[in-house]
Formats: sequence, structure tokens, C-alpha cells
Amino acid sequence: VMLQQSIRRTYLNYYKEHTEFNMPHRICSLQEYIANAMIRDECELIYTFVIGGAKDHKAPTQMVDSVDPNRPLTLEPPSGTTGSDSPQANAEIINDVTYLNIKENDGAGKSATFFKWANSIIRDGTISVDYIAKVEMDMMLFAPRWFEFTQSVLMPSPYNRLIYGGMLMDRLSCGGLQDWRCRQMVNKNYMSNEAYFLSPDLAEFIVSDELDRSTLTFGAEDLAIGNYVNSCPHPIHQIVISPRHVLWDNTRWLGEAERYEKHWEAVKDTWKNKPGTRLSASPAANTPARP
Repeated sequence: VMLQQSIRRTYLNYYKEHTEFNMPHRICSLQEYIANAMIRDECELIYTFVIGGAKDHKAPTQMVDSVDPNRPLTLEPPSGTTGSDSPQANAEIINDVTYLNIKENDGAGKSATFFKWANSIIRDGTISVDYIAKVEMDMMLFAPRWFEFTQSVLMPSPYNRLIYGGMLMDRLSCGGLQDWRCRQMVNKNYMSNEAYFLSPDLAEFIVSDELDRSTLTFGAEDLAIGNYVNSCPHPIHQIVISPRHVLWDNTRWLGEAERYEKHWEAVKDTWKNKPGTRLSASPAANTPARP
């Protein structure tokens, strides 16, 4: 909860603090997007914090495979406060958090369940987006650079087909031939867990009945998602991000709220001083692969 508050006060609040852009709602919560047409027209990045909300010890850790089809994907926010002394903070916590109907976990199916849920609200018309991203809590987004990237590289609908983007991890980075999970990777690479994104059609494929995930789900969850993606029978277009693009800061000790905010104050404008590199895509970088 404390770290969520720090993230709200830092990069998610960037355009509210920087009034010179005159776009206070360029980043908005999912709940704001749904409830307010004015915000919906301005918002270019929709966020929600995702938590496994099921408390029953028998609850599943994922809702993609072998789960009761009548079980809802999400739960209502818990009643009462969340431990903060601030009524406003409690309202924010309830209003920008999605509670998946699974046990909280890191690497046992939460990300796949998130993609299934995201696809469900795209299909029912709740939201209209070009890409679905999964982001780690200890990542700090440099919002202006991110929007420069999206506007110059990412294709909008209807051209956003079979796209997989992020920081590339290859077999050697995974652990090489000494690690059986890396030896059994589908294709040669996947996108690192810190932040990656999929076009909606590809996100739909990885959670569909068309894909047998039983032999692909091993190792870290980003590796498993990469296996799903790279099992697509059609060519995948990779968008490869490197540190030279200066899109975010991902110092690993940022998991503590106080350190997170102090570090944000130190780095929040550094992207202005770094020219980065020309933002470019890697078209059709992957060949079709099957498990």
C-alpha cells in the first residue's frame, strides 16, 4: 500500500504536476477512464494496480487453465479502509486497484490472468486500447520519453497486430545451457519482467484454448509469457527497448516507498539531459515458433 502511494505521487502524477503540458489526465486510472468522458478523451495511458484478492486458501493462483468457467475474473474491492490515516488515500487505493479472483502470487499465473481479464474488458467495450502492458512496481517511468516512444514507434489500431515489446532477454541472459529452463525456451528470447507489452490480439492468443500452456509454463513468469508469445504460429513483431532509450529507471532496491520517492526526486528530470537513441522498431524480428 505504501509503495502504491509513492507511485501515485511520482510518475503517475507527472502531468498533474507539470501544468505546462496542459494535459493533467494524460495518465489516468482505469476507474477514472470508465467514469469520466472528459478524462477518457485525454487519457493516453490507463493504469491499474493489480492484486490477487482471493483469501480462500483453496483459491487458484491463475484463471487461465482448468478453472471453473463460472468463476468471475475479478472481485469487488474489500470493504473498510486499507490502513491509511487519510480518507483520500483510502479512496484512491480502492479506486485504482483491480482485485483478481486468485491468490496473490509472483510467478504462478497472475500475469496470464491479468492478460485474460484485460482482454475481457476490451472485448466487452469497457476500454479501447492499442496495447496492454505489465509493469513491475519498482519501475519508474519517464512519461515524456514514453509518449515520444509510443508516438514514434508503436502502430495504432488497426495496424497493431502481433506485437511484443520490452527489454530483450536472450538464452544467455536467462542462464544459458546450464539452466534446463533456458534450454527449453521457445525461440531464442523473451521480454524482461520489468516492463513489457503486447498487442491485444497477441494477448488474446496467449490465454486462448488454442495454446497448450502445460508444457510452456516453467521458470520465471516473464519467461513463461515469452514461451506463450513465441508459440504463436504467425510471425511476431518485436519492439526492442534498450537502456539507451531512457524510458524508465529500474533500480532494484526501489521496492521501499521512502527510497522510491527519494530516488524519484533525484532522477525524475534526468531524461532531459540524455539524448537517448533514435526510437525504432525491429519489424518481424521473430520467426514463427511452435513448442
